[in-house]
Amino acid sequence: MDQDNEGIFQNRRKILLSSLVIVLFASFLMLLVVGIINRSAITAESGAQRLGQQAPEFTLENIESGEMVELSTLKGKPLVINFWASWCTPCRVEMPHFVDAFHQYSTEDITFIGIHTMEPESDARKFIDAFEIPTEEGFLILSDDTGTSTIDYGVSGIPATFFVDSSGFVKKRWIGGISRENLQLNIDALLNEET
Repeated sequence: MDQDNEGIFQNRRKILLSSLVIVLFASFLMLLVVGIINRSAITAESGAQRLGQQAPEFTLENIESGEMVELSTLKGKPLVINFWASWCTPCRVEMPHFVDAFHQYSTEDITFIGIHTMEPESDARKFIDAFEIPTEEGFLILSDDTGTSTIDYGVSGIPATFFVDSSGFVKKRWIGGISRENLQLNIDALLNEET
């Protein structure tokens, strides 16, 4: 009789453990599905709080001239501000689009600014040379060694691009690598708003 009770106890124990495993697995799957449905990458919010607001002031070093550049001295012209780093693959993919746009819009009154963030100047210079960024022609490359401007703009991932009107207000932002077409559409929208 004791063996029968022992066998029944073992069967109940197996059933209870199996049920517990199934309930835990089903709960995990449910949480996973809810998480996937409601997911939102933190970088998607990068700079969102700046839309419609005055672009945060910065004073950063021009990597070519060594002069300090203040955002306030650039007001009166629309700005395209791109945060990047040389190690960032999407930054490397999109930079030729910025160089092309700089040349395409050279007759427009618009300023292109690249802000390289928290990396050695030598790496930034290699990046500038590799992509033939026309710094001598007015494409500004500014150095943010501390990450302060990145924080001020609410950037939580790079690349991030801000389109600022001539009054200094952030009109649009693009998070992640931007295509040639989307860059052009955003610049055209910015320039059309100015007229």
